[in-house]
Amino acid sequence: MTLKKITDVSHTRMALFVISVVLFYLLLGIYSSADLLRTTMGSLLSLKYMAAYLLLFITAILLKHLRWVIFLNSVNVDVGFFNALKIYLAGLSLCVTPARIGDFIKSILMKDTFATKHSEIVPVIFME
Repeated sequence: MTLKKITDVSHTRMALFVISVVLFYLLLGIYSSADLLRTTMGSLLSLKYMAAYLLLFITAILLKHLRWVIFLNSVNVDVGFFNALKIYLAGLSLCVTPARIGDFIKSILMKDTFATKHSEIVPVIFME
């Protein structure tokens, strides 16, 4: 499986996740009191808070990615910043699996794309 196919799957999963969240909130709106929903969700979903949440989320992801690149460089694996970002995001999309087993997809992607050994990448994944 190539990196392009993996990232296409990640985009599909992200779209499905967004659609399911939107449907959840629509169903919540239908089956709950409109006033209660307006007061609760109105304060949580104001535009300024959403912008702050998004900025903090992106910053956290980039900092975790930078840490991962530093760990990769410490074991002499240099794949480049943007290639590492693609692989990190692909692994991040699967981190909700039990015991974060989905993180090991990064090891498989690194082996398939850059011919690295699992013995080089798995310790980096554990360090995260």
